[in-house]
Amino acid sequence: MKHIQNSLMNFFNYIAYLCFLNMLWIFSTLAGGILFGIGPATYALIYSVHQFRSKQNYTSIRIFFERYKEHFWLSNLYFGLGGIFFITSLFNLRISVVFFNSYPFLQAIYLLLIFIVATTALLFFHNYTMNPSISIMQNLRVTLFLLFRYPLNTLAFIFTFITLFFLFTNKTSLLILFGAALLILFFDYYHSSLVIKFHQINRN
Repeated sequence: MKHIQNSLMNFFNYIAYLCFLNMLWIFSTLAGGILFGIGPATYALIYSVHQFRSKQNYTSIRIFFERYKEHFWLSNLYFGLGGIFFITSLFNLRISVVFFNSYPFLQAIYLLLIFIVATTALLFFHNYTMNPSISIMQNLRVTLFLLFRYPLNTLAFIFTFITLFFLFTNKTSLLILFGAALLILFFDYYHSSLVIKFHQINRN
């Protein structure tokens, strides 16, 4: 009975902490005027979630905003590059809807490509968060290797991410309370599993 109580307490502590991180992410994104806030806020969120998931370390408000300020400009650069890449892909999707509206199969392929591009951008930014000293070209090579070396993992992640994304966007309260933090938690698990396989290949 005591074990069940402890498990429940840990579960509620985890939920409360993810809610806390999500509120920090929203506040810090707004503090940067959204456009210049979302990059460093996401950097600080990824750092905090990774520390929590891998080491059970709880990030304080002070440390969260230290990471936010320390990587403000560089994280904006990385997030901006990924954003431009993603927006260009959305524009191409819009073109496909207009010109290939009689070919729904092609539209589905384009939509899948959009999510692959989004996954690439997230991996690119996540690699930078885990190793801020990595160069852009080296980061790009690692990102593409992780993405296409394990295609089944990538596809499984994309379809699960799509499900979670639509769940949160249809429930605004869930999006505000947990949305970004839970999505980043799931993505951090996916990223870590790829990194482990990457290191295993290098050792072999």
